[in-house]
Amino acid sequence: MLVTPKERFQQGADGKANIEAFRSLLEKGIFQKAADQAMLEYHRLVHTNAEPNPNGALAGYYRLLGAQEFLQTLIKLADPHITVANVQRESLNHRA
Repeated sequence: MLVTPKERFQQGADGKANIEAFRSLLEKGIFQKAADQAMLEYHRLVHTNAEPNPNGALAGYYRLLGAQEFLQTLIKLADPHITVANVQRESLNHRA
């Protein structure tokens, strides 16, 4: 069975300690302050180094989007994995 990086972080001998330490870091607020400042700095760097054409602007947009997705993944690293189950719904019998 394939174990995801998130599962490796949450499981094993250090899993519970990892989750508690990471949640403690998030609750202190310093992580959010640092993440906000890092995103602002990254935004500045992307803007400063962007090519002055539509393709450069689009590339910068995708770089910022990727950074935001990475940050959201990092923040949710200690959250439990939720599996969404498909619910079978009965349909109408159109032959009746």
